[in-house]
Amino acid sequence: MQQLQERDWSQADLSRKSNLTRQAIANYMAGRIPDEKSLRQIARAFKLPPITVFRAAGILPAEPDADEWVEEMSDKITQIKDPTRREMAKKLLDTLVEDEQSGQNQRQEKSKTKSTGK
Repeated sequence: MQQLQERDWSQADLSRKSNLTRQAIANYMAGRIPDEKSLRQIARAFKLPPITVFRAAGILPAEPDADEWVEEMSDKITQIKDPTRREMAKKLLDTLVEDEQSGQNQRQEKSKTKSTGK
């Protein structure tokens, strides 16, 4: 598992953080495919969206153009249950998108000005 190496975790670390037995983790490392519940526990331990872990396990097909960051943010957003916090998250995202679009428009205008020499 790539995540173990990236985090410098042992199988015992993953076992502890996922509440799975060491034997279960060893079996998964040897190629046995975890069940859905175990995959969700592993995802929670790694703080990754379950869909990312399901793809890594071969349960779901890999999407060549999938953006892991978008999947991670989507997973985090679905964890926000409070309506007030959801509204705050929406306003923040709307502001960021608006700012991003405004910045792109400004860059395009500068580019046009440079290319026409005006």
